[in-house]
Amino acid sequence: MSLAVMLVLASTFGLAAVMKLRHRASFQRVLAALAGDAAARTLVLVVPAGELALAATLLAGAQPRAVALATLAVLLVFSWTLVRLREQPQIPSCNCFGTSASDPAGGLARNAALSVLAVALVIAPHGGAAWSHPFADVVAAATVSLGAVCAWQLAAALAPARRALPR
Repeated sequence: MSLAVMLVLASTFGLAAVMKLRHRASFQRVLAALAGDAAARTLVLVVPAGELALAATLLAGAQPRAVALATLAVLLVFSWTLVRLREQPQIPSCNCFGTSASDPAGGLARNAALSVLAVALVIAPHGGAAWSHPFADVVAAATVSLGAVCAWQLAAALAPARRALPR
């Protein structure tokens, strides 16, 4: 199961980095509002590069507990940032996950779920690089990871409809 957890975390950070790079202007506007223009010019590249490095390190299986702790720390920083964004609703969405939701509550829920997975990796780290596992195990873990991503995307897609239902 720890292989599936590692794949979920690595793919999440990889996707987040790609989306930040793809929507670089939006991401830079958010960073400028939070940290100033000078910091934003640097962070707009440093943050996605760090996410890609974290994803690669998770997949490589090097120092799994330390990487899981680093993952948890990054998720806490991102959650703190989302709280700041929630306090400042005039700041536009960064499209970090390809969405334009203006309410960061979904991101906080996602980060909480990912933090639980990171803690699970701290407790029971995965053994070795993703590619060192038997092929059947990698396929099974990838299937579980893909199922988790699909379930999350479905929940996110249905959330606006659920909020629109009469109470």
